[in-house]
Amino acid sequence: MENITSDITDIFQILYELPITKQPWQNPDTLKTANKYRNDGIIREFSGILNAHKLGYRTTLIACKVSTEEIETTANIISKHPGVSHNYLRDGSDYNIWFTFAANKNNFSARLKQLIANTNISEYLELDCIKKYKLSLKCAFLPNETHSQNDNINNDYEENSKNICSTKINIKKLSRSQQELLISAIRILQNEFPIIERPFRKLATLSNGIFDEASLIKYAEMLKQSGILRRIGALWNHKKLGLKYNTLCLWQLPSSQTDKFANFASSFNNITHCYRRKSYPCWKWQIYTMIHGTNRQQCNRTIDQLLQEFPNAKLLMLPTLKEYKKERIKYIPEFDF
Repeated sequence: MENITSDITDIFQILYELPITKQPWQNPDTLKTANKYRNDGIIREFSGILNAHKLGYRTTLIACKVSTEEIETTANIISKHPGVSHNYLRDGSDYNIWFTFAANKNNFSARLKQLIANTNISEYLELDCIKKYKLSLKCAFLPNETHSQNDNINNDYEENSKNICSTKINIKKLSRSQQELLISAIRILQNEFPIIERPFRKLATLSNGIFDEASLIKYAEMLKQSGILRRIGALWNHKKLGLKYNTLCLWQLPSSQTDKFANFASSFNNITHCYRRKSYPCWKWQIYTMIHGTNRQQCNRTIDQLLQEFPNAKLLMLPTLKEYKKERIKYIPEFDF
């Protein structure tokens, strides 16, 4: 989709999160459009998006040093691991391979060390998230909307919904049989969400008789209320939406300015991620922003605006050279909610 216009905005918002009902599509036109976008690759996938931490997982960003001759081999080994969701080659630093890693918190370190041992990584950093300021893809594709003071700051709907909903239902107080049904529902909702009139009826057929349509909807709603299920919705293909260039930008500022800077950065539509991450004596970068654009110039304009507002900020740009992997992790739920 080379020419993105503002008329996609409404359908983008609708498909970002579908209601948990028998007929979640607003009308036949929405269903038709969703099918077209999926077939055209504009939508990468429809699925249930889960909260990894609620399922007992730990997640982090890993930055690696890999010699030039070993990049492809190492990247392929990393991408094959089921706990890796994103894997990129980046320019601008000796740390050239960047991937996200998730594993059960009880054996996270052992599994990460095993993965590293299977590769030719000479050095790596675990860059845990200390504070999340923004995670929102809703407005990133809008042309000529590089910055909006009206965009929500700290607007990670998924995190906010987790905080709001977590008080409505306590998984630990449910019976063992109810917990087992929730686990079954988690497994089913990680499948591709059917783009048909009655998607939950189709998904229920995957349960070997455990669920019918109504009971699967009931347990999906319980998962939503508990914060385990963040949303059911579309995962979009940035490049198909016209965002052909992106860069990870790392920032150093005085500690007294980090929150102010991060909140300002979060108000840019084309900044989809803004985190504060763990730093080291050898790696003092604090704030991580992912900036998207139709071209490099658009990203540079955003960077210029940030530097104009915070002229003492130090910047490290890590543009994406190659995407090796970008897909959801299939979580294996356990009872330790």
